[in-house]
Amino acid sequence: MKKYILHRLLYLIPILLGITLFTFILLHSTNDIVDIMELNRGVVYSEATKTQIRQDLGLLAIIHIIWQYGNFLPFRKRCFFSIF
Repeated sequence: MKKYILHRLLYLIPILLGITLFTFILLHSTNDIVDIMELNRGVVYSEATKTQIRQDLGLLAIIHIIWQYGNFLPFRKRCFFSIF
């Protein structure tokens, strides 16, 4: 019985990470900060300007996306994502 419970708990870890990753992707794929800036300021940026702003803010770097996902996790202070 202990082996069965341990087996189920170990399967829970990738399922929880998968659910949080899926939710993170859904929430962050709709709008990014540049689109929100554009709406708040009431101006229309060209795609080249949007790309330049994203590059200036460092939003295109993969480490920024990993850091955002680490902050998105509710239990990050108790796991290895706390380094981000």
